[in-house]
Amino acid sequence: MREVIFEKSDFWGMGKKIDKIKEAIIGDLRASGLYSPCLNIQIESLAGAVLALRIATADIEKLKTSRAVEKSKYGEKPVPDPAFRIQRDAMAEVSKQMKQLNLTVLDIVGRPEVPGPIDELTAKLDTIQ
Repeated sequence: MREVIFEKSDFWGMGKKIDKIKEAIIGDLRASGLYSPCLNIQIESLAGAVLALRIATADIEKLKTSRAVEKSKYGEKPVPDPAFRIQRDAMAEVSKQMKQLNLTVLDIVGRPEVPGPIDELTAKLDTIQ
């Protein structure tokens, strides 16, 4: 059995159990004015996908190579490590569920910061022809 160690992050579910992930998603939906109890199945799916993504990413971080060896009656052949497929599938599921819930990155991380002087200078330089 693999032991998964989560590090601290701002993204949902880092080191949290599925119920905590669901609470964070519901909080983001409420803050966006999108929450309804009818969405619980999508919320559950998104929470599961986030957890699967975190576990797969933690597994990939421990790998020393991206390949595994598949043994068959015909011999051995190199194949991509299954953790990469799991991570890819989980990322696709997270994106799909976020789209169904009408959540955007701005809903999760908040509004962008106020532009600084460098941003203002860049904007002015972009207008010069």
